[in-house]
Amino acid sequence: MGNRNNMTSTIDQVPRVLLRPDVAIPQLGYGVFQVPPRETEEVVARALDVGYRHIDTAAAYRNEGAVGQAIHASGIPRGEIFVTTKCFNDDHGKDKAKHAFKQSLERLELEHIDLYLIHWRSTRSSCTPTSSRSACATSTTSSTSLPRRGARSGKGWSSKTR
Repeated sequence: MGNRNNMTSTIDQVPRVLLRPDVAIPQLGYGVFQVPPRETEEVVARALDVGYRHIDTAAAYRNEGAVGQAIHASGIPRGEIFVTTKCFNDDHGKDKAKHAFKQSLERLELEHIDLYLIHWRSTRSSCTPTSSRSACATSTTSSTSLPRRGARSGKGWSSKTR
């Protein structure tokens, strides 16, 4: 796409926070919540073009595929782009969470996801803040095996209710 408006950018301009000693996440990221799938590739391309290097999406947004397309089309080395996506409520539980993760990798057409989050703890799902043996626990437990399956940097929670 080339730099628009003669803007220059570098990944060094955005401060990063260490997730682990060997992995840093850009403090400033571009989220695609409520971006229609048909517009996502273009807006992510523009975000990458002006210097964003952290893209945040989720299975629930239904635009992971367009995010992946923009990343591939950008020409930016994959190691310079930090990708976060999320497992939605309906996919909690050990086997469902692993399957959802694999589907996200396929939609994004990436070999790894930098940060995989459980999107939302909600009383509408089997994952609730008061459940001691909930599907959330098995989702979190199963996520410990994800690095060997394509999650490079980390796993965790995105949002929670009271």
